[in-house]
Amino acid sequence: MHKEWDIVAACWLPAGVTSTLQALSDGIRGYLSSNAVEPRDLSHFGIVVENIDGSVERLNRDLDTAWTATTRDWVESLGVHVARGDFHGIELELIQPVGQSFFLEALQAGGEGIHHLSFTVADIDAGHAALAAAGEPSMGGIRQGSHGRIAFFAPAAVAPVCIELCQQH
Repeated sequence: MHKEWDIVAACWLPAGVTSTLQALSDGIRGYLSSNAVEPRDLSHFGIVVENIDGSVERLNRDLDTAWTATTRDWVESLGVHVARGDFHGIELELIQPVGQSFFLEALQAGGEGIHHLSFTVADIDAGHAALAAAGEPSMGGIRQGSHGRIAFFAPAAVAPVCIELCQQH
C-alpha cells in the first residue's frame, strides 16, 4: 500500500491491532477463504468517525495530496451518513452514526477508528451462509447499503475489526 496509508493507520487503527493495514487485509482475506467465503476484491476500509467533515479536514492536513469524498449518502437502514472516495486504489468510507446502531456502539466504546474491511463477493447469500455455518453471528443480516447488498460480521479472530461482505449493485 502507498505510504499515505500509514497516515490513515496512524489516525484510525483501532487499539489492539498491531499489524499494518496490508497485513490486516491479508489476514481477513485468509480468514474468509478458510471459512469457504471467496472474496473477490478489497472494497474499502470503513472508518467510524464523530464528524465526517472534521475527519476529512484532519486527514488532508496530514496528507501530501488532498482526499475528497466522491459520494455522500444517508443509509437509513443503518442510521449513518457515509462519505466514500478513492484513496490510492482502495476506497475509504467515513461513517458518521446518527442514531443507535452498532456503528455508534463502536464509536462510543473505542472512539474513531477502522470499523470494518469490506470485501466484494459474487454471492452474498452464500457468503453469509458460510460464515453463519462457521458459527459467526451476523450483525443484522443481509441488507441494502450505500454500495450494494451488505452483511456484517464480528469474528473474534479479527477483533476489534469487523468484516463486511458486499455484493455490489
